Amino acid sequence: MEWSEFTRRLGRELAGLDRDTILIVREREESRHYVQAMREPDRLYAEAVSNNFLEGPLLLTLADEEVMSEAGWRPPADPAPRNWWTELPAYASPADHARLAEVMVTALRDVQGVRRPSDLVYESFHRHGTGLIELLDFGIETADPARIAERRSTVSVLAEALVRDEPHFVHDDGHFGVNGSAVNGSAEAFAGAGLLGAPVPDPAPAAAPVPPPSDLEGFLADARRRGDHAAYFDLLRGADLVLPGAGGPDEPHGLPLISIGGGTFVAVFTSPAAMSRDGGPPGPYRRTSFAELGAAWADPTWQLAVNPGLPSEVLLDAAAVARLGADRLAEAPPAASPPSPPPVQDVPVLRPPHGTRLWRVDVEEGRETTAVPVAVYDAIGGVWAPVRADVLPGHPPE
Repeated sequence: MEWSEFTRRLGRELAGLDRDTILIVREREESRHYVQAMREPDRLYAEAVSNNFLEGPLLLTLADEEVMSEAGWRPPADPAPRNWWTELPAYASPADHARLAEVMVTALRDVQGVRRPSDLVYESFHRHGTGLIELLDFGIETADPARIAERRSTVSVLAEALVRDEPHFVHDDGHFGVNGSAVNGSAEAFAGAGLLGAPVPDPAPAAAPVPPPSDLEGFLADARRRGDHAAYFDLLRGADLVLPGAGGPDEPHGLPLISIGGGTFVAVFTSPAAMSRDGGPPGPYRRTSFAELGAAWADPTWQLAVNPGLPSEVLLDAAAVARLGADRLAEAPPAASPPSPPPVQDVPVLRPPHGTRLWRVDVEEGRETTAVPVAVYDAIGGVWAPVRADVLPGHPPE
């Protein structure tokens, strides 16, 4: 893939980035070379690594920093942000996202020295969620395939919303929104910016009416977009599941198997309508439950794909299937059983502000205390980044 094609694809992923979702693109062999972006409620915020987190031959030269400034990056600050940064407003146009992609590619290619797009990997994840999101249309490899928890086709999200003119995506004022993030522009604007690639097809002729998916799929998809895993699994735990097919001899142990990323998955849906991806009537199916699936599970390496290919999709391992089956059985305790205690409320995780410093304080009796900065908190990555002591002037708080 050439840089021009990668830039177009990066612009598309930025335009379709969900709220509170992070995209990090970094060099495969040198993880300290990276750019990253996060969709916040009022902006799309982007960063590129600075000398605060580099050392030795990786340090940016004055000429490198001049290139960064000319490209549109804003310099680091004290106490934050510690990286080069830029931002787009909430209602940015498709052309704005395409331009931001060019700015990020300048940092990767012309400053950090990445030779080709194939030398890059990415991580995408919900800010308060777990697991990674596989971006099916990005064209570069994910950094850690073992951590993939969901899949996403941004091309489908953009194209389907434009073709169907869904109220969730097209607002009254003509602004186009992607999964709750407002993106200003029409279908022509997205095509003109190169974000959709091939022209958006005309809507297909109306087919015979098909029962719409149940409200459950919508609730599941919404919980997944928000990264609310507790709500998602509360809904899934009580769902009535259906297996596609009639359970014939071609299905081992009566379970329909599919392949995703080289793994073997049992395909299950939360309603017959969810099985029909082309809008037609659903094919043969039979009902099941997590308990029945766990009892029929013949291979511990199998995984479960719930609503594969849909916005409500989730991928589970065999242990999760067994837990969900046990939870469903436990929902109806014997009458003589004592009442269950109220559920323990989730305790929110406290995250420090971006740029918070971590200090090491050395105290020896009779000698002066020494305070040395050792790390800075990166709110986008959700990690403490180690730093050199000489690049963080100042003193720790009293």
